[in-house]
Amino acid sequence: MKEYFARDYNVTENTDITVILRGILADLRAEQGEKKLIFDKGTYFLTSKNSKKHHLNITNTIGIKEWEDGEEIREHYVPIFIENIDNLTIDFGGSTLIIKGVVTNVVIQNCKNIRLENVDIKTENPNLHELKVINKSAFYVDYELDCESKYEKIGNEYYFVGEDYKLPFKYKTATTWWICDIKPDTPNKTKRTRHPLFSTKIKEIAPYKFRAYGLNSARYKIGERLYLYDVRRKNVGIFVDNSEDITLYNVAQRFNYSLAVVCQHTKNITIDSVDFTPVGAKKIVSIADFIQICMCSGDVVVRNSKFEGAGDDCLNVHGFHFKIVDIKDNKLMVRFMHPQSYGFMPFDKGDELAYIDRFSLTEKGRATVIDCKMINEYDIELVVDNVPSSDLMVENITKTPNLLFENNYINRIITRGILITTRGKVQVLNNVFNDNSMSGILISDDTISWYESGLVQDVLIKGNTFNNSEGYDIMIKPENIKFDGYVHNNITITDNNFNSKIGGGIFVKDSGNVVIKDNNINEKEFKIINKNSKIIE
Repeated sequence: MKEYFARDYNVTENTDITVILRGILADLRAEQGEKKLIFDKGTYFLTSKNSKKHHLNITNTIGIKEWEDGEEIREHYVPIFIENIDNLTIDFGGSTLIIKGVVTNVVIQNCKNIRLENVDIKTENPNLHELKVINKSAFYVDYELDCESKYEKIGNEYYFVGEDYKLPFKYKTATTWWICDIKPDTPNKTKRTRHPLFSTKIKEIAPYKFRAYGLNSARYKIGERLYLYDVRRKNVGIFVDNSEDITLYNVAQRFNYSLAVVCQHTKNITIDSVDFTPVGAKKIVSIADFIQICMCSGDVVVRNSKFEGAGDDCLNVHGFHFKIVDIKDNKLMVRFMHPQSYGFMPFDKGDELAYIDRFSLTEKGRATVIDCKMINEYDIELVVDNVPSSDLMVENITKTPNLLFENNYINRIITRGILITTRGKVQVLNNVFNDNSMSGILISDDTISWYESGLVQDVLIKGNTFNNSEGYDIMIKPENIKFDGYVHNNITITDNNFNSKIGGGIFVKDSGNVVIKDNNINEKEFKIINKNSKIIE
């Protein structure tokens, strides 16, 4: 492996390295063979103003109708853009990268064998703002704004301000219900709630202290923390697209504008010893999921990592159910169905397809992709060797990876710990699921809302600890609306510790060969709910 040193390219501490790093990556793109870029440990800055703009279609992010007038649709400023490079390791040597501005931190696109390691990524004054309840009466609530935020008054309105953003305190108060709320008596539990400044008059009573009038003050508690932000998923932390053999090792991210890591149409992903936990006073790291794995293949490994403070799931591994909108000869026109996922090619020649009944979620036939092409951002033409005879959905079962989720700590997750819908071999081993506001593990599958496929057929859930899952500890719930055979099969739940005080238990629907044995139950009302399933105890 040939080594390159960042200092030889005039990379120096406490400076903006955005332009220099772009030049280094351009040089390394031309170098053949294994190569490693090594940084001296230090603090370096990356800025939006010196980043190039890229048009990116990122799954499970902002839909076309969510953009506002004047915004550049799907345009991302990216300070680290790794494109068309193979066999590269970037060792940041334990450095801290400080992001200035609203960006997608890192993009890896059309690459093979890329490894990022030993780096802590922080964002200066991000568009995430904490209001802490410090006093209240029957007529008002007093909030203290976190000292990391900046604000100004323009006319009669207050705004959060920072590099590349100006967000009104009362941004979309009438329609926002999904902001993060942390009660003082449950500091590790995050729930969704409506905007705290809905229909209120706001007055500054001291620097960083505000009084909000006219709201139901009884719903608030002294010490309660509420977080304000633009909930639209416009940027992500690390985006991996159309690549193979990607590793993140000892990578920390302290803030993300939506999802921390998104991988789409990528084969073999390893996320090892990452730290997605907050620093400073704020308790939230990602506005949405920590990790989204979509239409990927091969092996997905997530291990030895810490995840704390997310506005959606910790991990979601899934494919898509595509709707057949036209059949002509041996050609299918299939369509992305969810408005936040579209615009990328998730099929390859030789992929195996399953035809899925949209009401029962059972398989009704298979085919192989002979050819494929995108017609527009939503429609894809598939040439196949077997055309379906009825109104079915299409699942690409080649893009259903194996998953190893092992030895991870999950805390303060506003929804599920992990959401699994993949046909590959799944192992969930020796993790701690702490204080999820929904289920610790959800095994789903649907053609109704998110259209996230698909069935599971080989799952081992072993050696995990579930603490205070407000939903079921484990929920196996395909979203079928009629029964035509088991949807999920071959799930073993063994040697786990169930400690939830509020919710807990196991829910199983329309699934076969579910083995539940040898678990340590510390829940007073632990129940196994069986809805038309074959459970072996």
